[in-house]
Amino acid sequence: MEGLLEEMRLMIDRANSSNNNDPVRLPQFVYASSHEVYDRISSADVKGRGKQQQQPNPPPFREDLPVTTPSSMHGTAKLIDEVLASAYHSTHGIYSVGLRFFNVYGPWNSPGTVVFDLAERAIALNADPSVGPDDVGLDPHHEEDVNDYIFVDDAVDAILGAMQYRPPDTDGPPPPVVFNVGTGRGTSMRELKGELSRHFPKALGSGGGGGVASDGRQRLPTKSVASTALSGSLLGFRARVGLEEGLARTLTWHRDRMFPYGRNPNVEETPESLGVEKNIVQSLATTRRRASAAAADGGEEEGEECSPLDRECLRDALAFPCASECRRLDRCTPSAWDDISRLSKVVTAGCDAVLYTVLLDEDAEQIPSAISATSTDYLPFMGAGLPEDVGKRTQARCNIAFVSSESPLVERLKSEGEEYLDEDRVLPPLLRHGFWTVLPVPTPSASHGNTSWLHAFDGSFALEYLPKVSPGRFFDPSVRFAVYAAPTVLVKNLSNVLKRMESGPVPPISPEDGSSTHTGNGSSSSTAMMIASKRPSCDPAQRGAPCMNTYTRPPTNDLIQSRVYNMVRMALRGDLLGGGLDPVLDSSLVVHSLREEESRLFRCDVYGEAAQWGASTDERALEFIISLHDLWSRAFVHWTGGSKPWWIDAGGSGGVKAAVVGNEKGEGLLLEDTSSRIAQQEGKWMGIITQTDSYLFAHIVPSEDMGVVYLE
Repeated sequence: MEGLLEEMRLMIDRANSSNNNDPVRLPQFVYASSHEVYDRISSADVKGRGKQQQQPNPPPFREDLPVTTPSSMHGTAKLIDEVLASAYHSTHGIYSVGLRFFNVYGPWNSPGTVVFDLAERAIALNADPSVGPDDVGLDPHHEEDVNDYIFVDDAVDAILGAMQYRPPDTDGPPPPVVFNVGTGRGTSMRELKGELSRHFPKALGSGGGGGVASDGRQRLPTKSVASTALSGSLLGFRARVGLEEGLARTLTWHRDRMFPYGRNPNVEETPESLGVEKNIVQSLATTRRRASAAAADGGEEEGEECSPLDRECLRDALAFPCASECRRLDRCTPSAWDDISRLSKVVTAGCDAVLYTVLLDEDAEQIPSAISATSTDYLPFMGAGLPEDVGKRTQARCNIAFVSSESPLVERLKSEGEEYLDEDRVLPPLLRHGFWTVLPVPTPSASHGNTSWLHAFDGSFALEYLPKVSPGRFFDPSVRFAVYAAPTVLVKNLSNVLKRMESGPVPPISPEDGSSTHTGNGSSSSTAMMIASKRPSCDPAQRGAPCMNTYTRPPTNDLIQSRVYNMVRMALRGDLLGGGLDPVLDSSLVVHSLREEESRLFRCDVYGEAAQWGASTDERALEFIISLHDLWSRAFVHWTGGSKPWWIDAGGSGGVKAAVVGNEKGEGLLLEDTSSRIAQQEGKWMGIITQTDSYLFAHIVPSEDMGVVYLE
């Protein structure tokens, strides 16, 4: 504060020392003070003794009455700011506007504030069945304390008003002025808890009021409420967001923050959890609509909810497709994938792993991988397609091809009778093409008015290739691994690829006891995603898949996306994947692990990134999000006392040595699993953020090591 005022004084001095006769124009100086400059503690004490009239500035606090003793050290610091502003006005004529903010709450507030902590606890209480009301209540001694709570939007309005405020004309420099920024209405902590708990089935609980002070006297409730007369008359300021609406909007933000991509689909889709979730969403939405409508026209009619396609109304929050594992119950866009995802989930019941592809080209006559073969030693599919397996759902249904319903391929399969039934006869006849079970998807030309392909983001790749990046809702909960392969890709040995997904990199071994040096306390490592790298070079004169683009829509923001990532890459001194003209990842083969909740959140980070950019492919988004997660993971290891992240040296077979430990006689023994450890340590490991004891990784493997075969 003193530095800012001193700089303004220097501006005056420089202007006076120059030959310019024009008066210096100082910027409008607005600074934040606090309601804690008022003495709310003595107010309560005096009131309790029946001597309220002795308090020089009782609540509601007025700006023109004396300030005696601040309520806290923070209030003392803010009072010093006000004294500095007054002193610089007296000595140098510097004009300023101070804003005494009362309790500001809302989205993006700070931990440690009352509303933030209560909201976090209320949501945690209803998200975790093991948490009881007694675990989340605040100090019962403060239940009856009364405070003035003002929503952040109103606080911003006050700042904008102060920036434009000019005092009436005076003979000399205008005097500094201070305004209260509050609502003029007091709310006790108990009432605040009650309003928060109204939206949740589990209440926060309420302790008894009062308490005992440190000196043994009975503690009396405090009261801090603003007088808004001065700010109303001079600034024209009036708080417009009531506590009911403000808390509903705050709780909505906290829920979005705790569940940025909704809840785990395997957990939320039970009748009880769905009912609770819908009740909470409806309660918060109804409160927001009614309060907004009442503030707009004073009526009782409910206002309109934001359309999932209106990103301005949603404040740029992305509405995912309803079939995505990232969607929220209260905010998603329907699409042609909704029915298909439900069907494919039933079809894949009993599968441990699924191989799938997406081919929405309306001119497609075949799936190249369906009519090709790699070797008699390995099957490039999950076991389906053989005559003896046709009636077995657990095998024949584990290879899914999502194909345009308008394509010649689907028409031919229907006309040629390429259909088969499962032995339980619970599914309709399904189309078969080679080893693929073909599920027709209505593409834009087949939908009426393209309503099935509306979306809330630029570009169409993220919607058309939804199962590729966000497969969680497309397959039965029995499926552990989902392998996406482009229609022009075969894998020589899928079983070997799946074996690599069983675990993550192996940390260094302690020479003392042969145990892991980095995964203690029962922690382990596993792979959330495996993806190919080192895409084969593309020669335009050469035929084949590396030069083909199976995506059906042109790019929208690819160039801008790449440039932005390169700016971030330069700021991080190159500590990100990629940076060249072409991506370093080849997403024509991606293996997803579907069991871990952190894997889902990671996939949603990637899917949201690709969707927000409206990119024509997911490869740049994959590079960027994988790099960020690894950067955060390495930073976390460093902050928690580690030195070098152990998985950096786990990639590649070069330099990997056999681990040797000593027995009781001091003889060196070669560990039995050394060869398997070395085999696992091929490729590049990238850390993924997790809140559990298990380490998660993205495994980037050269395409030739994964057995990828590119077809024409």
